[in-house]
Amino acid sequence: MDLSIFTVLTLNGLTQAGLLFITASGLTLAFGLMRVVNLAHGAFYMLGGYTGVAAYQMSGSLIVGVMAGGVIALLLGVFTERVLLVRIRGMELSEAMMTIAIGMIIADTMLAIYGGIQNPWRRRPNCVGR
Repeated sequence: MDLSIFTVLTLNGLTQAGLLFITASGLTLAFGLMRVVNLAHGAFYMLGGYTGVAAYQMSGSLIVGVMAGGVIALLLGVFTERVLLVRIRGMELSEAMMTIAIGMIIADTMLAIYGGIQNPWRRRPNCVGR
């Protein structure tokens, strides 16, 4: 195995581990402090990331992208907690089901808007005539 491939795989593994750590920390913090089983954290992160990239591409400013992603994720999180989860407070199964549904809705909406290409900046190969 080439050293550059090993380095890329190692960095990808560390990135995945970091994302899992952030998600687990968010789940622990939310359940520990608020007693809410929120399984939509990953979807909120994804929505903030896609929004941030879109804002960065439109404005050309990284600061605007980071702020836009954070604000959108924050607003959706506050809406979810204050409007939806407050109605079923204390019913852990219902909270889990609602947050799973919210996560699925966000993920499918992002898939419909941005498509399923893993790297949108890479051109699709032209398979016709090869």
